[in-house]
Amino acid sequence: MKILTQFILLPGLVFLITLSTGCGSEDNDREEVTDLLTGKKILMVIAPGKFRDEELLIPREIFEWQGAEVTLTATAGGEFKGMFGALAEVELPLSEIKPADYDAVIFVGGSGAQQYWDDPAVHTVAREFQKESKIIGAICIAPVILERAGLLEGRKVAVFHSAAPEIKTGRVTTERIEVDGNIVTGNGPDSAEDFAGAVVNLLKK
Repeated sequence: MKILTQFILLPGLVFLITLSTGCGSEDNDREEVTDLLTGKKILMVIAPGKFRDEELLIPREIFEWQGAEVTLTATAGGEFKGMFGALAEVELPLSEIKPADYDAVIFVGGSGAQQYWDDPAVHTVAREFQKESKIIGAICIAPVILERAGLLEGRKVAVFHSAAPEIKTGRVTTERIEVDGNIVTGNGPDSAEDFAGAVVNLLKK
């Protein structure tokens, strides 16, 4: 089994991504890994400021490495700064997003994501993805968005501990990630790699 590693750098932080690629020749392994999500389009929703850097950068790196096309969106256009200083350029504001154009939507956490908890426009996007049975991911405090959009009833949910009391209809667990049907949730930045891997596994089916 070959192990591929990749470093993601943030101010004062280094994250090491380790992915198992299975058996076979080196060339075949790398071709298989980078082609898993070829043709897939993933929408990542960040807050316009104070998104959690790792929860954007690590999954985005993994999605793109696997061949997916990733689009960043927020309720406003422009360049926004994460909690640790990472800069992210929003390519399309949420008002211009057409869910039919994407295979999955990911709601990134961080303290700024709280402003989306009760945002009707964000709820509408989440519901449209659910209506089409597309993959929906939310990490850290972002699962509260799905809760208040009415998407978590009866579902197992991994969520950051401070936001757990906000989950009223879902079933909060102590797991780092939960996959329940088409919805993937993660409990915080430490689960970012596993969270991304779970999304990849659903999208490659």
